This record gives sequence, C-alpha cells and structure tokens, in this order.
Amino acid sequence: MTILSQSFENIGQSGQVPQFFYLATDNTVDEVTEDDFLDNFIKQGFPISQYNLAVVSTKTSPNSLDTSVDLYNVQKSGNKLKLALNGSGSGPNFIGTLSFGGGSNEVAFFIPGMTGTCVGSTCIRNSTNQVSITFSRPSFSALSIAFTVDPGPNTLIDYIYYETA
Repeated sequence: MTILSQSFENIGQSGQVPQFFYLATDNTVDEVTEDDFLDNFIKQGFPISQYNLAVVSTKTSPNSLDTSVDLYNVQKSGNKLKLALNGSGSGPNFIGTLSFGGGSNEVAFFIPGMTGTCVGSTCIRNSTNQVSITFSRPSFSALSIAFTVDPGPNTLIDYIYYETA
C-alpha cells in the first residue's frame, strides 16, 4: 500500500462534522476498503472516526496509470474502522472555486443541481482578512457559506460536494 499524500484536519474545517480527510494512493478500491487499511493512520494518531468522510484517489486497476477520486464513509467493522465506498463511486457531483467580493460575513452562491442532501466541504483558498468558515450549507441550487468576519475582496473558496440521495 502506497500513500502518495495525506491531509487531515484541514484549514477551515474546524468544528465541522462530518470532517473530511484526503488520501492520494497507488492502491485500488479493493485495497483501500480492506479491514486493515486505516490501521497505520490510527496508530500514528491521525484523527479518524466514524464521523469522517474520506476523499481518496485510487488506481482503476493494479497496473493502470488511470486514477479515480471517490468519496468514502468511515465505518466500524468489529473493533476496527474501515473505508466503505459511498454511492456509485462516480466522483464528486459539484466541485469548483467560488469568487466573493466581500462586504458581508455570509453569502449564497447559485450552483445548479445542488440539493440539501449533498455532503461536502468548503475551504478558503484566499482572503484579504483572516477568517474561518463557520458553516457551509447546501440547499436547492445554492451553497450558503458563513464566515467568522467579512473575508474582504478577492476571496476564493474551493468546494467539493457529493449527492448522497
């Protein structure tokens, strides 16, 4: 099992549940969903729990150069935690970068097709003021985001959301 990169407790996700973590691997879906795949991370003290979702890149087959990025639930299997593929495994439904000119500590963006059953994450890429996201809430064709303070002009927000129902 080869982990190419990992990211836990990302900036802007403080207090969010479920919490996302990210793994880039050279493994297949079958390998990352084995019962012992997360054991080394847990032993190293990474904050993995049943309240996490994982965005994981995998190889489409053992010798393939092609990769797939999918959303995984963290599930309890006996006394272990393991990854379970969420949904069809077709990748994120909504992914992109939003631009906000500031002037408020809350904003709603029009995102066609998004629904209130989407799960995902937002992260501030750039802002003029020091700021954190207090919530991001998907709804019918919209994503509402609140900040601790007005982030200021030229704010960029990355988002990734999956449709769950």
